[in-house]
Amino acid sequence: MNTNYKILVVDDEELNVELIVDVLEDEDYQIETAENGQEAVEKFKSFRPDMVLLDVMMPVMDGYSACQTIRELPDEIGKDIPIIFISAKAGLEDKVRGYQAGGNDYIIKPFENSELLIKIDLIFKEQDEVKALQASVTDSHEMAYSLMTSAAKMGAIGEFLRASLSCNSVDELLQCFFELSLSGQLGCTLKTQFNGELIIRSDDGLKHAIDHELIRQYSSPDRIYYFGKNRALFNWNNVVLLVRNVGAEADHIAIMLDGLSAALHFMQMQSQLLNSIQVFQQDNANFKIKATTVMEDIEEDLRTIFVELGKSSTLTEHEEEQITAIVEKGRTVLDQMLLSGRQLEKDLEQALDHYQNRGL
Repeated sequence: MNTNYKILVVDDEELNVELIVDVLEDEDYQIETAENGQEAVEKFKSFRPDMVLLDVMMPVMDGYSACQTIRELPDEIGKDIPIIFISAKAGLEDKVRGYQAGGNDYIIKPFENSELLIKIDLIFKEQDEVKALQASVTDSHEMAYSLMTSAAKMGAIGEFLRASLSCNSVDELLQCFFELSLSGQLGCTLKTQFNGELIIRSDDGLKHAIDHELIRQYSSPDRIYYFGKNRALFNWNNVVLLVRNVGAEADHIAIMLDGLSAALHFMQMQSQLLNSIQVFQQDNANFKIKATTVMEDIEEDLRTIFVELGKSSTLTEHEEEQITAIVEKGRTVLDQMLLSGRQLEKDLEQALDHYQNRGL
């Protein structure tokens, strides 16, 4: 852990401040404190912390207002600084308000010291990873997208739609989608369900705790639900998408989601079809085994009967030939059925192979 991080602790209860400061000082963080939201904003300007731990219910200015004010400070000095709310208000609506105000996470009082330290550590590590990821993006790539016209953006979306048709798995499809969202610097977390499995992923590969919690619990009937200026939840049939930087891209995002939703639906239908074919193949294989066994048992029983009849009756040679002919006819019909089954199975295997390798 980097011990040079600076943390601003904001709470109107002196005991709460002392408890948090004691925990943080043991980890060698540099600490500054404030008693209310207004003081927090002023201390933020002078102290320039790397993180803010912010109570919600305070006099003069509450935590939500303080967070929003910090986010809107001149020169964007508070734009990317992580802010963790620490509050006894435990309802989902309280967490949503914190998210709307610009918070990165939300801890409910009372809390374990280990929970606070782990969340601080994770957020700092996440920031380092984001910075590394941003540094790896070339200037030419960023400039190319920033100069894109609407037609060029539609062209990129069209490429995604074409690529989605040849994807053989959900992982491959989501990778194509996230490549597009990353190129537009949208910042997305996506939730969908496939074959009964809940899937929640972010385009940068990181787990944004509050994003995951919100998207997991989201149940609004609204098609698009905005959080503040640039954040929104898109509710698109079988997909829910949280976008942290919508900007003026809502229409393009809607088209992207139309394509993704259709591709997921088609892939789900294909999966069900493939599963049905595989079940048929197994049932057909079981039928062949059972049919062959039954026919062999019949032939064995008839041979036994012929032996017994030969000992105790006057069955003529013609009658024996007739019975044998009936058995042979049954055997021929069964062989034809098995042959047709093998041909159908071969055709299904070729169809499966053609589908699974359609994008290669």
